[in-house]
Amino acid sequence: MSNKFLKIVQAKKSLYTIALLTLLTLSMFAVFTTTLKADDRYNHTTYIYVAAAPNPQLVGEVVYITYIIANVPPSVYPVDTPRYFWWSGITLTITYPDGSVKNITKLETSYAGAGTYVFTPQEPGNYSVVASYAGETIPSGPSAGINYGPSTSPATTFRATDGPSEIQSIISYPLPEEYWTFPIEAQNHQWYIYAGGWLAGRFAEAGVQNAYNPYTRGPYSSHVMWSRTWTIGGLVGGERSNEQYQFGRWPGGSDQYFSPFISNGIMYVNRPQYYTTSTAATQRAGFEAIDLATNEVLWTQTDYNNSLSYLQRFSFSKSTMATGTTELLWDTAGTTWRTFDPLTGQLLQTITGVASGGRVTFGPDGELLIYYINGASGWLACWNSTYFECAIAQSAGYTYSWLYDPNSVYIVSQGTWNFSLGYMWNITIPQIRGLGFTAGTLPNDRLICSASIAATDTTEPLNQLIAFDISPGQYKAAPYNAQGLGAIQSTTGNQAAKVLWGPNNITVFSDGGSYAGRVEAAGYTDEGMPVFAIYPHQTLSIDIYSGLTGQKVATTDRFSNAFAIFAGASNNLQIGDGRLFSCGYDGVLSCFNLTTGKLIWEYYVGGAGENTAYGTWPIGGSYSYYTITSDVVYIGANEHSPNNPTWLGGKIWAVNSTDGMLLWKIDSIQTETQPMAAYGNQLIYLNYYDGKIYNIGRGPSATTVSVPQTQISAGEAVMIMGTVMDMSLGASQTEQAGRFPNGLPCISDANMDEWMNYVYMQKPRPSDLTGVIVTLSVIDVNNNSRVIGTTASDGDGFFSYAWTPDIDGKYTLYATFAGSLSYFPSRAVSAFNVGSAPPTQSSADPTPSIADQYFIPAIAGIIAAIAIVIILQALVLLKKRP
Repeated sequence: MSNKFLKIVQAKKSLYTIALLTLLTLSMFAVFTTTLKADDRYNHTTYIYVAAAPNPQLVGEVVYITYIIANVPPSVYPVDTPRYFWWSGITLTITYPDGSVKNITKLETSYAGAGTYVFTPQEPGNYSVVASYAGETIPSGPSAGINYGPSTSPATTFRATDGPSEIQSIISYPLPEEYWTFPIEAQNHQWYIYAGGWLAGRFAEAGVQNAYNPYTRGPYSSHVMWSRTWTIGGLVGGERSNEQYQFGRWPGGSDQYFSPFISNGIMYVNRPQYYTTSTAATQRAGFEAIDLATNEVLWTQTDYNNSLSYLQRFSFSKSTMATGTTELLWDTAGTTWRTFDPLTGQLLQTITGVASGGRVTFGPDGELLIYYINGASGWLACWNSTYFECAIAQSAGYTYSWLYDPNSVYIVSQGTWNFSLGYMWNITIPQIRGLGFTAGTLPNDRLICSASIAATDTTEPLNQLIAFDISPGQYKAAPYNAQGLGAIQSTTGNQAAKVLWGPNNITVFSDGGSYAGRVEAAGYTDEGMPVFAIYPHQTLSIDIYSGLTGQKVATTDRFSNAFAIFAGASNNLQIGDGRLFSCGYDGVLSCFNLTTGKLIWEYYVGGAGENTAYGTWPIGGSYSYYTITSDVVYIGANEHSPNNPTWLGGKIWAVNSTDGMLLWKIDSIQTETQPMAAYGNQLIYLNYYDGKIYNIGRGPSATTVSVPQTQISAGEAVMIMGTVMDMSLGASQTEQAGRFPNGLPCISDANMDEWMNYVYMQKPRPSDLTGVIVTLSVIDVNNNSRVIGTTASDGDGFFSYAWTPDIDGKYTLYATFAGSLSYFPSRAVSAFNVGSAPPTQSSADPTPSIADQYFIPAIAGIIAAIAIVIILQALVLLKKRP
């Protein structure tokens, strides 16, 4: 057999061998694969990792510790549980630079299998973090019974430092110094200070007794952006003499109140309401959306005899579909509620069978939370709008929604739904007859309730207070059922309430009124301690209580004016910026330390003479909610039932919240239910002197500059001229455009109060007006930039400046208005040319003048002739001598 043949046979044997081995291997693999599938069906190995960023980071700044499980969470069923599972039972073990260890437990991932813990290092050095997963078994769905085993990550280290130079720079955009409008471009994170919504007719806490907005600044000037007629207002005249048109709530069959809801630069506002004469039933006139930048009505909703109660901003962050914030408009009047789309005003939902008597507030992510209490039966229930929307979505067949997750995206299903779907939990509380909600509370923290009880060891009655823990996650949500009834709350709750303190008995003054001993305001000290205030007005001092214990911690200094006795019970007490504020019929705005009760400062609005019965102007109360921002308190002259003809001299006063100094004031009067909304560096309010809404804020300006365009010679002065004009929307309104056809000039901050009263409220033109400062600068022919001087515009917005250029050639001229408290900056540019000086003649070849050419030579010739004559005469004489 040839070698070639043997090689072929051997090759075939090898092929047969390989094929046989392959078949055996595949068979074994098939068996092995089957075994693996059977094992893995119920036992999965997991892998967890952890990362920390930024690294390094400054001490005191945030480090984001992200834990990631490589295994993707499976789907689960039925629809009354989350569609997608998430991993729980995660622990972060952080080792500090000094070797101490801290365990962060009970962490969860998102539905994508990852989560983040926010850590703030307080000392420099190296930190180490390890993530561990306890493992768990899937409870339901196609993956039911599968066990995911525990796992531990490798350690990750990060460093905290005191050296800023070691930190990688992060993009950050400064606060605006030029005119701007909403919406705010989302990368401008620092601008959040202007973007806090005005959501509940006060600020962002529905049902809470204050109008404190820490997310805006100023305005620091009385400059009017625009005004618009809202209701019939002004002087009646004629046979009615000096009366003004009716304003307020009673009498007259109308409720012309102004209660704005604002977000993203849009103001949603209820139109003036009216009542039928037979039943006094409210005939609500609908609401509309107004763009604050343009004063334009975007849409009007009048289809359902409706009015707005709340603007809801709901945030969600745990969804695999989307994250962010969405908004809804709520009409919560009566037993039928409705929700509307803020973009169009269209009806979204009708909610029937609404229970009455609830206490409304917002949850930590913007949920509309409504508490119902029955002290006699001993239960406290919570209705949650997010729970409600998720239950609706499931009822409508949206299997991608779930029962309740405050961080999840949910579908707002259009249609008509029963209110009972939204009851989230019901808890058992101590049985206290007459227990009800107080005017002040601490949303997302504790709910303070009170009841009046008979006197025992004192001649005065008692007010019994008790605080319940309502912080998120304290109580288990009721399971959703196929009938869609939610957790109807009509009997004793199925969970025990967490009572933080109480019942505590507080002696109150028996004045026969309904406000005796109630909690007037609640908030937090600078150190974060929850507190609340009660005003026993017979003492002319306010009592401050700890929200942690319910015990009194301080009593304020006494008010000095007897009219301060009415300060309580009318929204006159507010807590904001870590301090307690009070104002009322004494015309004094007082600021107290929340810890000691000591008076920090007070501002008196001044004497009103015989214009009022109080000797001053009542301020801030009677449901009007004076407004507090991060740095300014705005108070207005108002009363529950003002006289007509009304007072003279009423104003809005802007007071620095730090030292109590007056910043500005402008003519205005308010009345019941007239809150001022502070939003986006603007103040919006209704002035009943003329029935107009006013928008106060820093407005845009326009600068012009010009020079004569004729040839300018060296050494000559040039006259620079220009204007600085107010470009706010109000300048183009009918009245203002007619009175100022050449434009509305920009005026100094010092003159602004009188100027605005003149421009918008028909007061006399102030004398000695001053404009604004303008800086003039040039870039010369050598490309050198320099300031050549400053000047001020006058009461017409005009400025001029004479300047002598110092070199020849082209100049680019800039006029810059740097801005003020009233206006944003602006600038203008122009140009001019300076010609060369006439050239001078050289001394070697001068151009002869007439004198040089004719007169001087003639004189010289005459002199020469005379000299010759003299010489000749002398020679003649010499010859004649012997």
